[in-house]
Amino acid sequence: MSKFTGYQFSECNPNGNITVKFNNSEKKIIININSYSQYLKKSNKHYIDTTNGSLVVIDDVIAIRRLFIKDGDKLYKKADQWEYDKFENDNFPESDNSKLYLYLFNYYYN
Repeated sequence: MSKFTGYQFSECNPNGNITVKFNNSEKKIIININSYSQYLKKSNKHYIDTTNGSLVVIDDVIAIRRLFIKDGDKLYKKADQWEYDKFENDNFPESDNSKLYLYLFNYYYN
């Protein structure tokens, strides 16, 4: 089994069923997002510091249009939803983002 490298949401229907496809894998699962009523979408201001993997907020209306931002010796990559969910898991383990992240992480390895 390859290393867990996150997931992407694809198809969604009006009942809240969402197909989740795992990166670097053929695995996928259908979840019902209504089970996670407090689930939050990442902001377009969320970026990942490529040197240490931490989530940062960049509050610059021009810069946040970019996928990558170079600031001195730092390089920031626009965060994916799964990276935001992982941040929530690491910092707010009771959040719905954390619960969904853990559910999908465990599903991937089982």
